Amino acid sequence: MKKFSCLLIIMFTVFLLSACQKQQTSQTSGTITDIYQNTITILTDDGKSQQGEQKQGDLSFEWGEAADFKVGERIKITIQGPIRTSFPAIAEVTHIEKLAE
Repeated sequence: MKKFSCLLIIMFTVFLLSACQKQQTSQTSGTITDIYQNTITILTDDGKSQQGEQKQGDLSFEWGEAADFKVGERIKITIQGPIRTSFPAIAEVTHIEKLAE
């Protein structure tokens, strides 16, 4: 019984640690092509993030302050986690920086 309890505790600890891993971040830049409510769509410059993860040219994400941006502006974004491969691709963005034109 004691061995079973120890094994169960170890398995539970491993499960918790694997679930708490920090998600990978990457950055890409592009031009805003559409803003609808709180969703921004950009056409990425190179079709790849810095980590080399392939993604389609269009990328959409939700941003609470989308009204602060305009179609045609160039931005650099920080992406957390994977890019979902729909069309347009969807990502969780944690930071946006306006780039000089």
